[in-house]
Amino acid sequence: LNIVLEVSGSLNPDKIRLGVERIGPHRMIYGSNLPYSDPSVTIGLLEGAYMSDGEKRLIFEGTAKRLFGWIPDVDLPKKSEV
Repeated sequence: LNIVLEVSGSLNPDKIRLGVERIGPHRMIYGSNLPYSDPSVTIGLLEGAYMSDGEKRLIFEGTAKRLFGWIPDVDLPKKSEV
């Protein structure tokens, strides 16, 4: 699967959780949606979604680091480890 879901378009933490369950947090990325909305809205939705700290960390930073080549894929936790 070669897809990354950017989460700023969702206004429902349940939809974010569904994305984590269906495609995994390693295929999701935080986006601020600037200049159209305050970044704290998306941050709050992610913080309020029912998921582990490891899953949140992947969405907030891990996926971006992998996409930009800042860390190799082998350094990312497996889905069962988050």
